[in-house]
Amino acid sequence: MTESSTLRHNPFAFDAETMRRLGYRVVDRVVERMLHAEDVRPVDPDKGLDDVAPLRRPMPDAPQNPEQVVEQAIDDIFGNTMNLMHPRFYAYMPAPGNLISALADFMASGFNVFAGITPHNHAAFEVERQTVDWLGGRFGWDFPSSGLFVSGGSAANLTALALARHHQLNDDMTGAVVYCSDQTHSSIERSMYVLGFQPDQLRLIKCDADLRLDPEALEQAVRTDLEAGLKPLCVVGNAGTTNTGAVDPLSELADVCERHDLWFHVDAAYGGGAVLTPQTRTLFAGIDRAHTIAVDPHKWLFQPFECAVILGREQSWFTDTFRVLPAYLRDTDVTGEVCNYRDMGAQLTRSFKALKLWLSLQVYGVDTFIAAVEHGLAIARYAEQRAAALPGFEVTTPATLGVLTCRWIGDADARPDDSELNRVNHRLAQALTRTGFTYVTTTDLGSRTVLRFCPIHPAATERDIDETFDRLQKLAVNPAVA
Repeated sequence: MTESSTLRHNPFAFDAETMRRLGYRVVDRVVERMLHAEDVRPVDPDKGLDDVAPLRRPMPDAPQNPEQVVEQAIDDIFGNTMNLMHPRFYAYMPAPGNLISALADFMASGFNVFAGITPHNHAAFEVERQTVDWLGGRFGWDFPSSGLFVSGGSAANLTALALARHHQLNDDMTGAVVYCSDQTHSSIERSMYVLGFQPDQLRLIKCDADLRLDPEALEQAVRTDLEAGLKPLCVVGNAGTTNTGAVDPLSELADVCERHDLWFHVDAAYGGGAVLTPQTRTLFAGIDRAHTIAVDPHKWLFQPFECAVILGREQSWFTDTFRVLPAYLRDTDVTGEVCNYRDMGAQLTRSFKALKLWLSLQVYGVDTFIAAVEHGLAIARYAEQRAAALPGFEVTTPATLGVLTCRWIGDADARPDDSELNRVNHRLAQALTRTGFTYVTTTDLGSRTVLRFCPIHPAATERDIDETFDRLQKLAVNPAVA
């Protein structure tokens, strides 16, 4: 055997100096973006597919200069993406992220942690277990919480409905019915499709004037379905809707569920972060009675994507639903309080998502997150005040949990009809975004198109709001827009 045949050769390895140089360059560019996020538009409406033409080059057969490729990738890719780190990114549920969580992502990938099994991997298990339990405690559970990290609220809601289907129905979906409001996230409808439910097995219950699910209407719907010989299965309550941030009357929904032995799932994907602060904690009364809770730290706990959690009261609900033990996994089987997270959800291969939230909590402390959430609440309330004082505008829903909706209605003496108002408000959002100053989108509340703001960035200021609404008012009196 020759010496050369015994030497290790890894075609993906670089020498130490090259690895450090590449890593430091990436860090420099990330830090540069974080420090100067305001210098890059929230979105650039002038850019389109033509601007990413360089990315269409063919995959090379031979190795290329790594520094040139990385540098060009940073310019071509991250110069053509939305800038969610901008404090005036008001669309969707903006997630600015933070440095520590980004470093955690890098560490989890760099050390290539496989978070699906516990044997020989106890640290990853403990970090996830501890973080899940901490979240459950914040929602009022005074017992060890179960659950796991998943990709987002959609995966969390899908997992919750799978648990309900198995635990309540033993997977026999015949005649089963799920109840939610018409403000519930679209992932519930999509999850039911994935799980094999039919469209007519979802009941959209009417909301009250505050866009919260009406418990009396829910009770009546459940009774009607029982009388028809159907099987009421699950109620999905909202703890912060995407449209308006509304929180359903969770205690009253829990009463209905307990009265009829229904699974109670709460979608707190967005609003869950607000449970940290006493300012809004009372809105969540009754959430501790839920069987399962979905929460997205990549929304109001300021984590980079992807970082979500599905919480459940009983570990056995997860393992009974998802555990499969083929021969090739037998040697890593565990029992008792310890679990393999591969047995808790749909994924066997899992990235180490929990490290992001765990490490950022360890570094910043819980109080920092509380202060950031409270800051977002305050900025949203200030935005509501500005909108209410703006001539020709009306607040359509108050700044509940950091989300405000408003719309232009014009002069009371010459007010356009509703269809024209809807068109104008849509054009206003587009025109405001085209300025490059901010990013605002619309949504529909019934038949009304409204402007939707979610100004929860921890660095957002009242001046940001003032300048945004000043621009909005100028656009509203521009004949080309209004």
